Amino acid sequence: MNNVFLRDRMERNNSDFEGSGIGEGRFDEYEEEKAKFSDAILPFIILTFMIIGLAGIIYLHITEIRKISGATAVEIEYDGKQQFVTWKAPDGRTYSYNASYAPEKSNSVTLYYKGTDYRNGIIKTDVASWIKFYAAFTVIIGGLIFWIYKIFHKKKHVISK
Repeated sequence: MNNVFLRDRMERNNSDFEGSGIGEGRFDEYEEEKAKFSDAILPFIILTFMIIGLAGIIYLHITEIRKISGATAVEIEYDGKQQFVTWKAPDGRTYSYNASYAPEKSNSVTLYYKGTDYRNGIIKTDVASWIKFYAAFTVIIGGLIFWIYKIFHKKKHVISK
């Protein structure tokens, strides 16, 4: 037989003992867990910010519901293309309100105010907008949780001793 072939075969057998290659990325269990945690840092950080954002959206929604409950409702003309609507209050002053998230159903929107606090009146946000916000955050948070799950449940490459 050829001596070069035998030497090459012996070197390959020696360098790939137990199928992992000596000195080529061989992990023990501690090192593999440490590597998984370092791989999961970025999705954990993003997940934290997304949960804070979802909590902010929930807070805004609850605040809007509190402001609307027990408030006086007034219909204001609205063409659907304006970002702001104006209303002349019973005190004689004209107030402007943000209507960018108002429902696009007809030629009017409903303004809610409590007592004589006309300046802090609000226009109810469209239900479809809330659904879009919640859906976007839920999908992103679900994707991040799946990403973290895949990091921690990879196939194991550690050889048991």
